Amino acid sequence: MKAKFFLLTLLFMFVGTSFAESTVTLNRYDAASNAEIIINEAVRNIGGPLSASFSMSLGASPISFRERTPAFQNTNKRWSSASPLIIGKYEGNVVNIYDTMPGQNGKVHYRLRNEVTGTTLPIYIRIEQKLFFPTNGNGVSQYVDLIDLQNKGLSGPGQGWYEIWINAAKGNNVIECAGGNGTYTPTVICQNGNFIFSLSNEYNNRDVNVSFFMPKTPSSPIIIPRIMIGRSEVRNLCISPGDGPDAYAAANECTKNANPTDLIDYYLQVTLTPTTTCKAGETTKTIDLGSLSVTKLAGKGQGGKPDGYTPVETKIEFKCTGDMDSTFANGVLWSMTGVGNSLSPSAASNGILLVQGTGISSLGVKITDVNGNLIKVDGSQHVKPSVDNNIATAVFYAYPTPATSTNPTGAGDYQASATLMFEIP
Repeated sequence: MKAKFFLLTLLFMFVGTSFAESTVTLNRYDAASNAEIIINEAVRNIGGPLSASFSMSLGASPISFRERTPAFQNTNKRWSSASPLIIGKYEGNVVNIYDTMPGQNGKVHYRLRNEVTGTTLPIYIRIEQKLFFPTNGNGVSQYVDLIDLQNKGLSGPGQGWYEIWINAAKGNNVIECAGGNGTYTPTVICQNGNFIFSLSNEYNNRDVNVSFFMPKTPSSPIIIPRIMIGRSEVRNLCISPGDGPDAYAAANECTKNANPTDLIDYYLQVTLTPTTTCKAGETTKTIDLGSLSVTKLAGKGQGGKPDGYTPVETKIEFKCTGDMDSTFANGVLWSMTGVGNSLSPSAASNGILLVQGTGISSLGVKITDVNGNLIKVDGSQHVKPSVDNNIATAVFYAYPTPATSTNPTGAGDYQASATLMFEIP
């Protein structure tokens, strides 16, 4: 009889629970707020570019982050926090950050889109928020352009740390903690199963510098209605187990990629009133060139004057509240630009506005000075007016002319349109 042996394969399963410590993201739970930047100031306009700067403090409040006990996975040890990371941006539909000019002190300013009334001149803006750095002593700060806030926060002085002792090993959602050492001093509270980490008011301050730049001097009040101009945000803050350089680095790397939440929405409302204001005596003017047979233009060529025709003189006054010669270092200039279908680049460079009229073709209006020299009507030529104390007078002459080398044809009423603009260069 042969013995039979049965070899049993035993599968041993070992069960239990393990906790792999890792970086924890603390989510912000306080609300965002608004900051109202209201400026109503007089600015001195003496000619040349205009720069104006304003500083204001709009209050402050703490920033708080928290997480529940289970996130700390039954640990009882020291953890390290990252630096607070503030980021900012301008509202894209209000500010064009790709159209810039070096304004006051050479700092970059960004062009406002169509939000300004009272001037056709471009206006550029820059908003700087006061940014605190988590350095020893917790008192180093710098005013930083909104779009540079994160870069500054990731630079040398922006890379701080803080150590916390956390005991979450007691179960039943009991958590204990205590603050330790660091380059900045948050408030750390553990209660009701929550770990709460709060930054002091200075990290959520609303201290701002606002500056404006215009490449030319305005002559009338500049009004910007209340608009949202930009915002700052704060990224959720990470803490990492440990108290050495590796823990600091892990917490900071996590924070750099953490989701942001709105911190401050900046609203802007501005009235800048020049100390010397000016305005044109008329807002619209009709110039009657009379009746003329197109036969008198035959063979005259582009820009030619009809036989026996006296050009029509037009004067437009520009009146200021002060003497122009003593107020404006570079005086006053004027220019003319065709409007709509009256503007053709090739004709405009020859001082000709195209006319519109039923059945009329190849007819234009020539603009000249008193000596018959053409005045370009594409806005590129600046003419010096006559000035008498506080009144500048633009004078020009107009007559019908062939718009091209082709003889005009047709009959009937016609019109051409243009704008005349006074500037204080």
